[in-house]
Amino acid sequence: MRLLAAALLLRTGQSLLSPARALSSWQGSWEARRQSGALKAALPDGDRDDDDDADAPQVFSVAEHEAGLRLDVVLSQHFEEQGRSRNYYAQLLKEGFVTCNGKVAKKSLKPDAGDEVSVRFRWTEELRLEAEHLPGIAEGVLFEDDDVLVLNKPSGLVVHPAPGNWNGTLVNGVLHYLRRSGSAHDWDSQETERPGVVHRLDKGTTGVMVLAKNSLAHAALSQAFAQRLVEKEYVCICYGRPSNAEIEVETLIGRHPQHRQRMVALPLDSGDRTGKLARSTVHIVGWDEKISLLRVEIYTGRTHQIRVHLQHLKCPILGDEVYGSKDINLKLEKDLGITRPLLHAHRLAFPHPTIEGKTIEVKAPLPTDFYEVAGHILAGLPDTF
Repeated sequence: MRLLAAALLLRTGQSLLSPARALSSWQGSWEARRQSGALKAALPDGDRDDDDDADAPQVFSVAEHEAGLRLDVVLSQHFEEQGRSRNYYAQLLKEGFVTCNGKVAKKSLKPDAGDEVSVRFRWTEELRLEAEHLPGIAEGVLFEDDDVLVLNKPSGLVVHPAPGNWNGTLVNGVLHYLRRSGSAHDWDSQETERPGVVHRLDKGTTGVMVLAKNSLAHAALSQAFAQRLVEKEYVCICYGRPSNAEIEVETLIGRHPQHRQRMVALPLDSGDRTGKLARSTVHIVGWDEKISLLRVEIYTGRTHQIRVHLQHLKCPILGDEVYGSKDINLKLEKDLGITRPLLHAHRLAFPHPTIEGKTIEVKAPLPTDFYEVAGHILAGLPDTF
């Protein structure tokens, strides 16, 4: 068992369980905590965490020079830099992963200029998950045992391979780490681009992530996230102050009607059928009349949830090029060289997937850019982080 640069709490009662009991025992204790108010996440079961936008469809408008070509040809040329064959795109079309103007398209379709094409990429035999030595992976291990690996994710890493990032992801780096330690057998046996992944963080977000090292742990952890039995706490720096005290934010979050790569907060009574319920609690940790240091608990894991909710409160996260202030972000980059959203997954607590009564609680220390921007606020606080 390994612990580096983290605060870790292992609660008692650590007898080994059979797989069947392992999948049920932690449900009872954590469900009791949730119903008693210890966890404020009485939300629909079965919702999957989707913290990043890796699964978002790739949408583009057909250019003049692409008009009149077969759609499989258009796709292979449009995404040429990804190095996938025309057969790969033909398979996507065959399985209904491509639409044109909102309708499932066939490879023989010859689109017109201006038609909107949406593509959902999928893992096929043509793609292979490669192990890569990446800086920050081995050094970022916060906790590890036979079932789970908890990392302090660096900024700039996509969690798993996806369009535009088929290599150089967190999963590529973890696979290399596990192979070096001789514990990658289960990952190597899976035909997927995301072995062990049970939740995700945006590319620019740092902090705590847990990955499953085997199939049993993956099933148990996935169920824990789906049933809202995991405590998730973030720290961020925003421009302005959202409130004088704790504030509850509960909205729907859906895709922006014009900018499909962005998300937007919608009222609960908006009638929007595509938006998903999103709930966050925002705590004011510190404030210097310009910027705020916030602690945010989330009870759902919607795409860009914290970033969207803080924009909704008119206090965007510093460095957020999608939802933040362009002028403020340019000054941040010019003065300090910071080009990412100042959002950090600070704490994660979850039931151990195979040991009865054991909870793993891990904290990741704040990255240096938080101290560069808000060191004067942090200096006046207790040693919380």
